[in-house]
Amino acid sequence: ALEGHAKLSGVSVESPGLPKKIEAVNGTVAFSSTRADVRGFSAKAGASSFSLAANVTRPLALLAKPGSTAPANVNFALESPHLDLAELLPATPGAPLAPNATGGGTVRIARLRQQKLDVSDVRANVALEPGIVSVPSFALDGYQGRVTGSARFDLRDPAVPAFAVHARADSVEADALVSAWTPLKGFFKGRMGTTIDLSGAGQTPAALARTLSAAGLAAFANGTVGPAPALEAIAKQLKLDAGRLTKVQDLALPFRVERGRVITDRARMRTPFGVWIVSGGAGFDGSLDYVLSATIPRDRIPAPDASTLLGVGALTDAQGNLLVDLRVGGAAKAPRVTLDLRATSDRVKGKVSEALAEQSKKLQQEGYTVVTAGDG
Repeated sequence: ALEGHAKLSGVSVESPGLPKKIEAVNGTVAFSSTRADVRGFSAKAGASSFSLAANVTRPLALLAKPGSTAPANVNFALESPHLDLAELLPATPGAPLAPNATGGGTVRIARLRQQKLDVSDVRANVALEPGIVSVPSFALDGYQGRVTGSARFDLRDPAVPAFAVHARADSVEADALVSAWTPLKGFFKGRMGTTIDLSGAGQTPAALARTLSAAGLAAFANGTVGPAPALEAIAKQLKLDAGRLTKVQDLALPFRVERGRVITDRARMRTPFGVWIVSGGAGFDGSLDYVLSATIPRDRIPAPDASTLLGVGALTDAQGNLLVDLRVGGAAKAPRVTLDLRATSDRVKGKVSEALAEQSKKLQQEGYTVVTAGDG
């Protein structure tokens, strides 16, 4: 039991384990035999600052190992005009805090930063269970669009913390989103919407790479893709203008991340050179294994380009459309592109692309989950 109260005024905290000195700590904490109330609490570190109001029953139980004693019950409201977690989180690595608590609260942050993350107008509802932090709903402005979703963080095993996130991004700027999380700056230009389910476990990059899984569907319209080595290699193989090849009217991209690879099956991309269907995968190590099947309406392509495509191996179907099938292998920085004349010949005969069917079967035999654009 703990009784009494503490009034903090202009307190500062400095430690080698903290990235920044915590200053201007103000507020009042009142203790009774079973309860603690936090009123008017505020603090800042660097450019970050926040205010907190909370009440806790059985407050000392917060520090106990989850499951070892009855949990504390917490209700809180956290607000911040600017919060950079790199200025507040301990510099030394360690297991995240697993609170022995029930209850929850609300979070409102005008601008939130954490390494590559830089978003604004963050609003979240938080629910607590012993060793588990859930976010039943969150919303934020980021990447020039709006992102909403839910999340769950299981901290009961501090050595292997686990997470699961479901998110939906509406009308975000593709380049802003992709360049924030990958080296592909300037690769996508246009608006996109996407849904994603993301999960993983572990504290180290190696552990996360082994356990990371994701699934989603991205829709991209009226923009450009590339240039990138793979697209440039495709344009060179087909002797086409790479600039026109990178223009995209719309793209439906179902994707999964499993066992260190990004997998997509029958993604559909509509370009000035017709509809392209793409199946295959790219490894975290940069390895590529894709099959591409293109159908190009004859009236959509100038005569010189049509002659060029026929010269490199394209064929025409009964309606006069040009058909092209490619395989892309090698590495992302040094792709290898070859024509698949057998697959093109099969399509001329009215068959479904054998190359795409074989690629889907190959992915399934390797144990990957295959989801197509047609599956939604």
